[in-house]
Amino acid sequence: MIHPHTELRFISPEVGYGVFATRFIPRGTVLWTLCRLDRVFTPDDISMLPENYLEILARYSYVNSAGNVVLCWDFGRYLNHSCNANMLPLNHEVEIAIRDIQSGEEITCEYGTCNIGNDLNCQCGSAECRSVIRGEDVLTYSSVWREKVRAAMAHFHEIEQPLLPFIREQEQFLKQVTGVEDIPDQADFYYAVKIAAPGNYQQGPWRLPAITNHSKTGT
Repeated sequence: MIHPHTELRFISPEVGYGVFATRFIPRGTVLWTLCRLDRVFTPDDISMLPENYLEILARYSYVNSAGNVVLCWDFGRYLNHSCNANMLPLNHEVEIAIRDIQSGEEITCEYGTCNIGNDLNCQCGSAECRSVIRGEDVLTYSSVWREKVRAAMAHFHEIEQPLLPFIREQEQFLKQVTGVEDIPDQADFYYAVKIAAPGNYQQGPWRLPAITNHSKTGT
């Protein structure tokens, strides 16, 4: 679930759509959380889907640490990448603002934490642009991202948190933001996506995990 003070905007034919803040959002705000309306597909679920559905999943979903495919129900699926993203994950179900976000500013995430299966050419325009984004980037940069999140979470209790009731693992989350438990290392959520089945959906940004015995073509 994406933060309520956001909206979907068309950027350009090349970029497509993006998510933008509709008012000032302070550092430390939970900007997105996996919620009970989001759909999680196991490999068995995916094997039963017609191929036209797989093309949608390959474009708009991400792969979690268990190798399942997650499709956001709202326009959180349109979040774009930046190598200097203004939101980063606390764990693999909650992402927070790591700096103040101004009204009208695009909200960006780090695709290096999303277990992408394709290398992506990046033109984010950031001074920190890595040029190519890879799924294994999390193994290189996780400690840097973790420190940014840890610093931002110091402000958590000072600000409005409209997404708090929708966080699924609230007890563990609150332990992490209060320091009872340390913030997890994003490298722990890395899943190396392996591709086994042919199809156009393998060319999407994410690539789906290996699917065996896939034969459905209709609806």
